[in-house]
Amino acid sequence: MKNNLLLLIKYTRDFMVFSGMKIVRLILYSALTGFTQGVGVLMLIPLLTAAGVGEFAKSQSRGNRIPEFILEAFREFGLPLNLFTVLTVFVGIIALIRFIQYQQNILTVDTRNSYISNMQSRLFRAVIFAEWRFIAAQRSSNLTQVITTDLPVVSNGTYFFLKFLTDLVLSSVYVVWAMFISVELTGFTLLVAALSFIFLKFCLPHSVKSGVFARESRTQIYSLLLDHLWGLKIAKGYGAEQREYDRFKAIAGEMSRTQTSLTRLNSRIKISYALITNIMLGIFLYLAIRLLETPPAALLLLIVIFSRLLPNLSSFQNDIQQLFSMLPSFEAAETLLSWAGKHRENLVSAETVPPLQLTRSLEIQNLSFSYAAGEGFGLSKLNLEIPVLKTTAVIGESGAGKSTFADILSGILKPDSGGLVADGIEINRGNLLRWRQLVGYLPQDIFLFHDTVRNNILWGKPGASEEEIAETLQLASAADFVSRLPEGLDTVVEDRGSRLSGGERQRIALARTLIRKPQLLILDEATSSLDLENESRIYDSIARLHGKMTIIFITHRLETLKFADKTINLSELTRPTSRS
Repeated sequence: MKNNLLLLIKYTRDFMVFSGMKIVRLILYSALTGFTQGVGVLMLIPLLTAAGVGEFAKSQSRGNRIPEFILEAFREFGLPLNLFTVLTVFVGIIALIRFIQYQQNILTVDTRNSYISNMQSRLFRAVIFAEWRFIAAQRSSNLTQVITTDLPVVSNGTYFFLKFLTDLVLSSVYVVWAMFISVELTGFTLLVAALSFIFLKFCLPHSVKSGVFARESRTQIYSLLLDHLWGLKIAKGYGAEQREYDRFKAIAGEMSRTQTSLTRLNSRIKISYALITNIMLGIFLYLAIRLLETPPAALLLLIVIFSRLLPNLSSFQNDIQQLFSMLPSFEAAETLLSWAGKHRENLVSAETVPPLQLTRSLEIQNLSFSYAAGEGFGLSKLNLEIPVLKTTAVIGESGAGKSTFADILSGILKPDSGGLVADGIEINRGNLLRWRQLVGYLPQDIFLFHDTVRNNILWGKPGASEEEIAETLQLASAADFVSRLPEGLDTVVEDRGSRLSGGERQRIALARTLIRKPQLLILDEATSSLDLENESRIYDSIARLHGKMTIIFITHRLETLKFADKTINLSELTRPTSRS
C-alpha cells in the first residue's frame, strides 16, 4: 500500500506541475460554482416569502444569519420582494452556474488531453531517441501497448482525479454554507463521512490488484493479437488458427472475469455508501427536528444543501478507486520513460555540426562490440581500412557479426570501444547525426509503409522530384514492375508491402535508399530475395555507381564477389560468440 501511495503522489506531482495554472483555474471555477449554487439554494427564502408564505422565513430565522441575510440583500439593492423579481434573480443565478460549469468542463477536458498528449509525445520521443540496442531488446507489442493502451487508462484515471479535485472543492464550499446554518449538524455529517473513508481504505488494495490483473490481461491480448496478425500466414500454413483462437478466447475470458470482479467490488462499496447515506440522513433529520429544534426554513436549506453534498461524498470512493486501479498503467508508462531516458543517445544536433565528407579514407580502429554483459565479444579489436569510392564485399559464417558490423558502420549501433574514422575525423556523438545523413543503409529486414510506392520512396528524401524518383527506380531495377502496377507509383503496397513479392519489396526499399544519394551505401543481403536475373540487374546498377560512392555489400553468394574491389572475411578476423 505504501508503494501505491508513493506512486499516487508521483502522479499527482507530475500532473500538477505540468498543468500549473489550469488546476488553479479549475479550483476557482469549482469554488465559484459552489458559491453560486449556495446562493441559489438560499434563494428559497425570498421565494417562500414571495410565493405568499408571508413572514414564514423571518419568523423561522431566529438565531440564524442566512435567511435574514438574503432578505436584507434584496432590501439593500432596492429589489421588491415579489415573485417576478425573485424568479428573475433565481434564473440569472442558474444561468451563471451553467456558464461556469460549461467553462469548467471545457477546461477539464483540455487539461486532461494536454497532459496525456504530452505523455504520449514524451514516451514516443524517449523511445525513438533511445539507443538502438535498447529498442531492439524490447518487445514491439509492449512498446505499442504502453502508448496506445496504458495511456488511455491513465487518461481515464486523470478524469477521475480532476473530478475528485473539483468535487472536493465544491463539497468544501457546501460545508461552509451548511456551517453557517448549523455547525452541529454539519459536524455530524463530516464525522460520518470520515468514518466511511476509513472503510474505503480497506478496499483500495483490491482496486490496485484489479488494475494489475486488468493490465496483465491487456498485455497478453495485445501481444497475442499483434504476433498472430504479423504471423498469420505461418499460422494458416501450420493449420494453427483454432489453437490461436483458443488462446485468445482464454485470455479474453480472464480479462472479462477481472473486469466483473472490479465491478462487483465497486458495486459493493456503492451499496455500502448508499446505506451509510440513508442511515446518516435519518439520524440527521432526527437530530435536527427533535434535539436541535432547527427552524423549518433552516432545515429546508440544510436538506437541499446536503442533498447535493452527500452524492459528492459517496462519489469520492469511486474516484479514488479508479485512481488506484489506474496506477499500474501509469507505472508502466513511467518505467518505459525512465528506461528509455537512461538509454538516450544524447547526440549533438546535425545543424550545429559542419557536414562530413567521405572522399579519402574510412578506417575501423580497434573496434569491439559485445551483445550483452558476460556474453563475450561479437566483434573484438577490429582494425580495417575500407577503400573509399570503391566496392567492398563482407562475407563470413553465420554468427560472424556481419549484420552487427553493418549496423556499426551505419551509426545505428555504438561500439563498446574503438570506432570509425572518416577522412581523418573520428565519428562520435558530436557528429554521428551528420554521419548518418551521408549513409544509405539497406538492412536484411525490409519494411515498407502502408502507403503508395511514391511515398515509400519519398520517405528516404522528402521533396524529391519526379525525375529523381524515375532515376532511382531505374538504378534499383524497379522501373519496369512499378510501371505495370495498377496505379503505378500511386499504388498502395498495403501493410508492410504485402501486396508486392519479396523481390519487389527489396527493390522499392533499395530505391528508397538510393534516392538519398549517399556517400556510403551499405547493403546487408540486399539481393537475398531476388532471382538471378534481377540480382544481376541490381549488381549492374551497383557497378554503374562504382567510383561515385563507397559501397559495402554483405553477401553469402560467392559469385557476387566479382563486383567487389576488396573482400573482408569476418570469420577470419573475429571469433563470434552470438548471433550475426
